[in-house]
Amino acid sequence: QWSSHAKVKALEGITVNAFVQTICTILKTISVEAFYHGNLTASDAHAAAKLISTLIKESGGGGLPKKKRPKLPVLKVPPSIEHHLITVPSKDVSDPNTAIEIYFQIGPDNLRDRVMTDLLSHILYEPLYDQLRTRDQFGYTVSTDTRWTYGVMGLHFRVVTTAKSAEETVARIDQFIVDYRKEFENMTKDQYMENLVGLAKHKLLMASSLSDECGTFWSEITDYRYDWQVKRNEVLALRSISKDDALEKYDEWLMPTCSKGQPRKRRAIGVQVIGVHGGAASLGRPDIDPGDTNDYIEQRLVEFHNRAKNATWGKIL
Repeated sequence: QWSSHAKVKALEGITVNAFVQTICTILKTISVEAFYHGNLTASDAHAAAKLISTLIKESGGGGLPKKKRPKLPVLKVPPSIEHHLITVPSKDVSDPNTAIEIYFQIGPDNLRDRVMTDLLSHILYEPLYDQLRTRDQFGYTVSTDTRWTYGVMGLHFRVVTTAKSAEETVARIDQFIVDYRKEFENMTKDQYMENLVGLAKHKLLMASSLSDECGTFWSEITDYRYDWQVKRNEVLALRSISKDDALEKYDEWLMPTCSKGQPRKRRAIGVQVIGVHGGAASLGRPDIDPGDTNDYIEQRLVEFHNRAKNATWGKIL
């Protein structure tokens, strides 16, 4: 809800007494979740939990039940024919790179749509890289991936370039989505199954270390899903997804036009961080004093929140 810059500004001029008072207030309503994993017994875990709980209560903290946890609201990107664009200058005045990310917001998490976004990202990754990076030479970083933000799913496309303008890059990403749709439609059953099986195998890879396995479990806690068999369950869900199912979601979430060729609305936002290359990549860079960059970025974010009327997806987790 607040940017790093806003948090830093909030700390300006804070006194020791104000800091201590704030921390004490926070600790009175703190909730703790702990995860023990590895070479230990259940009694060890219970003993550690009791110790942590005792220490917190003795310091005057604790007492926040799960049902009273504060909401983690995620802004709802308004549907629009054109991308909502946020254009800001790079903070480093010597950085020649321009970075563009287009984020397509999908909606609240559910197992089927979650694995669908994973599948689309898996299918798109290589052809996107081959077209924009290898053939079109748009930049050295070209990728697509999924995003899961406090229970809201999305897909994003990212390009970092010193050769093309942000405007040209955004247009090229959209054109790739349109062009690849036909290739996706013509994909053979064997090719589709190859992608499906490849994703399933990736999800079922064994953890390379105890630390990695622990991280997987811990992410289920921080994401409030608590699905200890998440990868297995996702692979089981993948088995029921046909190519037609994936194409339907491709059209619904990504395509800028409908089947009749008319423009359609998508929940899409583009962030353009424009560098100082001096060539095409620096076109559209806001002309502001470098010392005002943080405030300028903050203003653009506030403007987008206002444009979205601060509407959120409500309580999801």
